Amino acid sequence: MSGDALWWTDRARQLEYGQLDAVRKQAESWRTGLTGVTALIGAVLVVKGKDDFTRLDTAYAVLVPVLLGLALLALLTATVAALRAAAGAPKDDILLNGENLKAWTETEVGNAQRAIRLAQLLTAVGVVLILGGAVLTWFAPAKPADTPLVRVDVAGQRFCGKLLQQDGSVLRIGEQDLYRIVPITGPVTVETVKSC
Repeated sequence: MSGDALWWTDRARQLEYGQLDAVRKQAESWRTGLTGVTALIGAVLVVKGKDDFTRLDTAYAVLVPVLLGLALLALLTATVAALRAAAGAPKDDILLNGENLKAWTETEVGNAQRAIRLAQLLTAVGVVLILGGAVLTWFAPAKPADTPLVRVDVAGQRFCGKLLQQDGSVLRIGEQDLYRIVPITGPVTVETVKSC
């Protein structure tokens, strides 16, 4: 065996012993990246997102907080998974023989790798949910404006209903499908009322 091949064989053997440290270092990098992504998303949405989604149509006004809540849950779980991968799970066991330490290390490497993959997946899910919520706040239809009920007295007649339209010569009072056009032919009194 050549010196070059011997060096690579020795290097491969040493990597087995440093595998857990390498995975932990990868997890720390991922945790740092996750923190940066979360902070960046928060900053962008504070600057660009709408601040009041209660003005959205009812279904969207409910959906947006649900999406943002799920995003928060996904990002928190991703952070915990990344921390678990970087630091390991606390245990009371002290491993004093090589065989037990080797078995624990192999198990811990697998656990840390699964935790990193989970953190990556949940980060992607969280980002998609936040972006979905933001897009909904920008493009979802607004809640229809409440049209006030009015009582109109004109030319000795009284009309009551929602004020749908007003221009210089007529008032349109009623509902969208069933309304009355009231010509303004003299002095007009318009009062907002609670019921007709």
